[in-house]
Amino acid sequence: MKTVKKLLFLLVLIWVSGACKKEEIDKREDGLSLEYKPGVIRVEGAWEEVIVTADESTQIYTLNKSAFNQQPRVGEVILVPGEIMHKVKAIRPAGDYYEVEMKPAALTDVIENGTIAFEIQPEWSDASSLRIEGKEMLTKGARLSIAPIEFNMHVSGVDHKILIEPRVKDGRIDSCAFRFQMSKGNSTAFEAVGTASLPRQKILIYIEEGKLKEFKSESSGMNATFQVHMATAGGNSGEHSLSLPKMALTFPIRAIPTPAGLVPNPIPMSVEVGVQFVSQMTLPDAMSSASAESSVSFSALGGFEYKSGGVVPAGDLSKNEIKDGKFDSAAGFGQPVDLQFGVAFPRVSFNIMSQEVAYVHVGYTTGSRLQWGPLCKSGYSKVVVEGGYALSALGQTISSGKTTFKEVVKRAGDNCDG
Repeated sequence: MKTVKKLLFLLVLIWVSGACKKEEIDKREDGLSLEYKPGVIRVEGAWEEVIVTADESTQIYTLNKSAFNQQPRVGEVILVPGEIMHKVKAIRPAGDYYEVEMKPAALTDVIENGTIAFEIQPEWSDASSLRIEGKEMLTKGARLSIAPIEFNMHVSGVDHKILIEPRVKDGRIDSCAFRFQMSKGNSTAFEAVGTASLPRQKILIYIEEGKLKEFKSESSGMNATFQVHMATAGGNSGEHSLSLPKMALTFPIRAIPTPAGLVPNPIPMSVEVGVQFVSQMTLPDAMSSASAESSVSFSALGGFEYKSGGVVPAGDLSKNEIKDGKFDSAAGFGQPVDLQFGVAFPRVSFNIMSQEVAYVHVGYTTGSRLQWGPLCKSGYSKVVVEGGYALSALGQTISSGKTTFKEVVKRAGDNCDG
């Protein structure tokens, strides 16, 4: 009888333990609840006291021995809050340090069960990185101030002027004014001038038994108003695509808002807000010319939801207004002209470590065109909300794709297609 009672007691204990564990990992709509996998080494303390050197190109790190109770082993994951989430490939002692060769780990290599859920709007002063054409403009540990960001660059024969001025509202910086200028000699010039807000980012990651069960990413509050001017004349003949710089601000997510207040985030995550440009022109000879100008105002959102059935995109333009379009082009008889310029701003991405998990951008393209047979002059302006995802950082190596959420086109001049 006693044996039966003991057996019943053990069964009840096992059931309660399983029920409690399931309750702990139930999906939450906000907050942080994590159960780590065996073999994850969580390093406490400030990253400056742990990381001596880091070479991201070779993935070789020098780490302080004092940060570890014992030497990490090959295959284990080292987690330094906000900085490192890597698997050890090779390691050797070097005096007071470890020299460690590593590779990025997926979140499912680290988390057995858990939820990471939050909604944030990046703070201007929290930006830890400013990169222009891949070059870091901020020193390690530096932060942006209320002062304008201004750079003059010369890349592949093109002069660039970049000016971004933060704007303060109710004691915080939630938007900026900007001016992007590009010119090539006296032949070609582009300019985009306007204002844009810092977007909001909403994230849900739900992992159960070491597998990704659900992922949501939504970028909203992507609001901007700007004008675009462009012109080309007397340049080299042929088809051209100017080399235009990419620019991005990185905002690390070091704490997650919960109903009880901010909680430190152990997983290296960030939101990146950037700008990208495209250009294309066809000029038959040095006497050809084209020009265009227009303005746009928009409010957009976009994102993705992953469940076992696949990935579902969702996005829209809740506001879009294109106006003040002026287009012109000229060339010798029978010679076509085509001038196009586009800017993707803002481009918002959610990253784990340096891996982009999901992005959304609002692109604005305008163009001026001359074609023959019959003679036809036209211009267009287009707003498009696009996005993409790659879930390898979440343990889903085959889940990737991109989509167009919404596209609005406004044309001027002749109907060259009909």
